[in-house]
Amino acid sequence: MDFAYDEATVELQQRRLAFMDECMYPSERAFAKRRSHSMTGGEPRRSSRSCKLEARRRGLWNLFLPRTHEYGAGLRNAAIRAAGGDHGS
Repeated sequence: MDFAYDEATVELQQRRLAFMDECMYPSERAFAKRRSHSMTGGEPRRSSRSCKLEARRRGLWNLFLPRTHEYGAGLRNAAIRAAGGDHGS
């Protein structure tokens, strides 16, 4: 049996990892920095909103939506796990 990821899964995994490196991790660092300088704990909405828009632009938003939906990738749980998007939570 061949347990290698298919081309579509590898491509999705690469896109997701690039998104995390380019958008999510920098956003988390910026939020943590703002939070450390604030008595109220910071405001995540601005960062999360821009990351959400970028995820949609890259075709990575709500991957469970059917392919017929504007942002849908039509994936199931197994496909998300294969792409490295589920860490058992």
